[in-house]
Amino acid sequence: MDDDLSNSVDIDEFFQYFELEMTPFMVSAFNSFDVDEVDTEGHLTLDFGEFLAAVWNFCTFDHGQLVEFAYNIYDTEGDGAVEINTMAEHVHNSTDAEGDLPELMKSLTEFDADASGTIDFEEFRTAEKENRVFIQPAFDLQRALRRKIEGSEFWIDATLRRHSKLGPTGINVMEYFTLIRDGKDLPAVSYTHLTLPTIYS
Repeated sequence: MDDDLSNSVDIDEFFQYFELEMTPFMVSAFNSFDVDEVDTEGHLTLDFGEFLAAVWNFCTFDHGQLVEFAYNIYDTEGDGAVEINTMAEHVHNSTDAEGDLPELMKSLTEFDADASGTIDFEEFRTAEKENRVFIQPAFDLQRALRRKIEGSEFWIDATLRRHSKLGPTGINVMEYFTLIRDGKDLPAVSYTHLTLPTIYS
């Protein structure tokens, strides 16, 4: 994967290895994996630690975590409210969904419960249950990573083990990775033990 032997993986190497299309969603997802944001030359890259943490974290996401991840990608401002036209454009440009942009906007408007012109996370959760296209890119990315690294069966088992030990939400692995690398203290983790967590619903 590290074709130039730079001890890091840039976005082109990442997309080529995992056979991904350079869509807005996939680019934003890659950027979210890069906790340093840029290297010394101003390029987005993943060093080995970032790559390892990102792959394990993302490949062991359950359905709910993938939904949250997708929403956070769309919510570029981080204010918990995404303009309907903005989300529709993002989905339209990042999926092979049938239909044109106005149809996607119309579909999202139906889930705007408070008629605010924006979609909050709870409205998004309702929308994706009715139309999986809104989270399709997140599932496509997870499927691609799982397929190229160890295979789906390995990651399904790893997901079950993660959630049985850490509960349905677990810990934010990328945040912990950043704290460890920065030499900061880790917050206490409350472990729960579940018999069979719901991985996908």
